Amino acid sequence: MLEKVDDGSMEFTPAVQLSYLKANEQKQMLDAMEFAQYVPDIAENWQAQQMIATLIHDMPEAQIEGEISENIQKKIDWIESRDKRADELHQITDKLEKGVKDVFQSDKYKQFLNVMAKFPRYVRQVREWRQQN
Repeated sequence: MLEKVDDGSMEFTPAVQLSYLKANEQKQMLDAMEFAQYVPDIAENWQAQQMIATLIHDMPEAQIEGEISENIQKKIDWIESRDKRADELHQITDKLEKGVKDVFQSDKYKQFLNVMAKFPRYVRQVREWRQQN
């Protein structure tokens, strides 16, 4: 990374932010950047911040040395809340599916259908009564 800063191909701020990763994680990031022929200016680049936040989130065993910038921490928090919301949505969907199955398999649903089956006759009788009066 120092070489990239020295030769001017990477700004100082992104290099500092990447330096918080372990050496092997830094190498993975540099390899990915080299493969993509991409050197981010992390302080101003949303995609680079998102990529780092995703990398940190996907590697919970990674030990970060130093401070994570506020923008990247916000993105990590957002990713974690997105995962939590997805889990909550899955739980709600499971409850709804179970509830629907329970409704269709219960006696209450049969009773409801019997009442609703009588409803058209009732409406017809009310109409006839109104016409007579």
